[in-house]
Amino acid sequence: MQRLSSMKHSLVLLLVGGTLACACNQSQKNPQATSSLPVVSEGQQGSDVVAKVGSSEITMAELNDHVASQLREVQEQIFEVKKQGLEQMVNQRLVQAAAFKKGLTEEQFMKEAWRAKRRRRRTRRSRRSLIKTAANCPQAPSSRITKSASSCS
Repeated sequence: MQRLSSMKHSLVLLLVGGTLACACNQSQKNPQATSSLPVVSEGQQGSDVVAKVGSSEITMAELNDHVASQLREVQEQIFEVKKQGLEQMVNQRLVQAAAFKKGLTEEQFMKEAWRAKRRRRRTRRSRRSLIKTAANCPQAPSSRITKSASSCS
């Protein structure tokens, strides 16, 4: 299981790095949309004029400076959505591989894993309860918890 976790972590880091490179790309606006402003594309240089207001020109660099914080927030949101999606896909593939290895369907594998987790939880609770009971019982040996100690109140 640790090896799967390590492989998952490595795969997530690798794919998240690739996702970061893609996160900066934006989809182009609808070319049929009616607007008096030109469509601003990512390929334009900082010195390119993107709009004119009378004799005043607005360059791509000015526009980028003006919307930088908003774009950063959007890029962070895009990154988080892609990261979560990637983690879900990686987990799904890991479950598929583990289920295949055990000769089970994904649903059977998940039910089995859920039951095992519940059993471990119950076992831990039972141990804690037994330890608390033994700690409150003066005749229980300190180095070992026995059945007779659990009957002590």
